[in-house]
Amino acid sequence: MTEETAGIGRHTRQRLQVTALLEETDEFRSAQRLHEMLRSRGVPVGRHCARTAEVSGPGVERWARRIAHQHGYVDVAQTIELFGTCAECSAQGEI
Repeated sequence: MTEETAGIGRHTRQRLQVTALLEETDEFRSAQRLHEMLRSRGVPVGRHCARTAEVSGPGVERWARRIAHQHGYVDVAQTIELFGTCAECSAQGEI
């Protein structure tokens, strides 16, 4: 069984760069932050759109307050991230 068929994946240059970056700190880094850090180091990081869209509204705020209350949190601020394939990438078959 190869590493790829075992679900480990190939040891590409990008993969090794990501692994090295993750080993530099024990702190949480979002995928977006890792992407920014790699790009700032000159590491080529894929062709994905890397777009964001702000979503706000009373429904989101009410949901966040309700969930926070259910779990005993106070003084709550939230960041909600949804991941998916944008229309442009979907049309190009980059799923």
